[in-house]
Amino acid sequence: MKLFSYPTPERKVGEVFLYNGGMYQVMDGNKQPLANKEIGCTIKDPSTGNIISICAFSDYCGRVNRRHRGYCAPSDRKDGKTVYFKKL
Repeated sequence: MKLFSYPTPERKVGEVFLYNGGMYQVMDGNKQPLANKEIGCTIKDPSTGNIISICAFSDYCGRVNRRHRGYCAPSDRKDGKTVYFKKL
């Protein structure tokens, strides 16, 4: 578990939250054909085999403030779930 100087929320699956003026929902990554079970932001397209991003934050994941968004990797979450974030 990573340690930060600020509290980081563990957003529950299904939770809706506001971030930078947009509404986002926490989605269960285990219900998707994930390309990597440790990172819930990509799936493998069944028809082409290509990797496709499904998380609203995947293009700039490392630059998103986690204290608002929360963790997505199971190794960082207390509930051990893989999640991704969907823009509503």
